[in-house]
Amino acid sequence: MIAQKIVAAILPVLLCLTTSGCTSREEARQAAAQRFDTYQTAMSEALRPYLFVLQDETSPDDNYEGSNYYVRNYTVTLDDDTDISIILKSRLSSGASGTASITLNHIYAGAETTAAQTYTPVFSALVQATGNADVTDSLCQEFLEELPESQEITGSGRTDECSVSDTSSLYYYDDGEYSWSLSYEGELASASGG
Repeated sequence: MIAQKIVAAILPVLLCLTTSGCTSREEARQAAAQRFDTYQTAMSEALRPYLFVLQDETSPDDNYEGSNYYVRNYTVTLDDDTDISIILKSRLSSGASGTASITLNHIYAGAETTAAQTYTPVFSALVQATGNADVTDSLCQEFLEELPESQEITGSGRTDECSVSDTSSLYYYDDGEYSWSLSYEGELASASGG
């Protein structure tokens, strides 16, 4: 009887330690925060030559208690019509380093009919700061140049994709004559490489 009580008392502790660990979620959150601090510094450094500022837009609601992810949200304002949004995300239940989503957004101003490609060097610098050296300015320019001509019907959109590797892709979204975006999605570099 006493042996059953001891086993009943120890079993939850052993299960907690052998599955994911009692404090593993908090440890994973702290590790992700440290990694993301490193990426934040790298992205800020990448922006320095272009004289743009990385703004942390993360709210406490993004990382609520019990969440399975640790998230950071950033923006870079390039001009009145153009910005870059960045989301870093790490799943807390696995040892993965996380993912990066970086999007260059542009809203057409006035009678403008062509996508502004002036900011692809800034976009590619931010992608490289998160660990993907394959996404260069020339790759972004080639990708945008190879897109089919814009459709004439207002509001009709198109999406084109270019796979950089098995774990990262460039996407292009166009809603006709109002806005367009160039987006990157891929894995963050390992903690030692970030």
